[in-house]
Amino acid sequence: MTIPKLKNFTLRTDYSLKVLVLVLGLVVTLSQTSYVLADDSKDGSSCVSNIEAEFSTSLLSVLAISDKGLSNVVLHFVDGVEQKFEINSGTDLYSQELSGTGANAGKLLQGIWIKSGCEKSGDGSGYGLYIAAPVCDFTTTISISPLQRTQRESTNANFVISLDDSAVPEECIAGILITTVPLTAGISDYESLSINAALDNSNPSITINIPILSDDITELNERFEVNAVPAPGSAVTNSVQGIVIILDGTPEPP
Repeated sequence: MTIPKLKNFTLRTDYSLKVLVLVLGLVVTLSQTSYVLADDSKDGSSCVSNIEAEFSTSLLSVLAISDKGLSNVVLHFVDGVEQKFEINSGTDLYSQELSGTGANAGKLLQGIWIKSGCEKSGDGSGYGLYIAAPVCDFTTTISISPLQRTQRESTNANFVISLDDSAVPEECIAGILITTVPLTAGISDYESLSINAALDNSNPSITINIPILSDDITELNERFEVNAVPAPGSAVTNSVQGIVIILDGTPEPP
């Protein structure tokens, strides 16, 4: 599916993160660019729908607002997948915060289609005006500390994952996916982990704690890995790994 072409517009620079759409006499304010569109109504009616879309700084959710009542809203994710929500509120000044659900949970947003009131779809039935999420051209890397931990049973393996450059622009998100991967250790030897994290200027690092479990089997050289990889659309460009070595039935290592 292609983004609908905009007719009769002029272009100017703007730096607002809020997207405001005044349809049929409409103004669209995007991050860094704005469009001023002519009234496309054929009958000269005064039907006007005010549409607003506010993307969260993490780009994981968006607040869609319309004074005519939202109809169909379609989320567009950075991996190209789309997810449609049929709201049909029929109320004045209706708003809905939306994010990916099911297989799309935790995905970063690239944009949103909003159809509301008398706003006519330019991209097929059930879509509407496309509003792009703020664009990020910043890149950064992450580090993990320490690179290896040796733990006995009933303790926690702690790692800190940090941005190497914490000066992340407001319109960017340094999203990472953190998971544990079994090597010689079994899944009964520790609590597995799978989380999405968003790092930025105010939260440049995250500490993870992985409980090491106790079992009745004494084994040597139990190992598992902690991986942190960039989320789709993230400003992070590298992956990092940390190793945990579990010592069964021994005193706590120095």
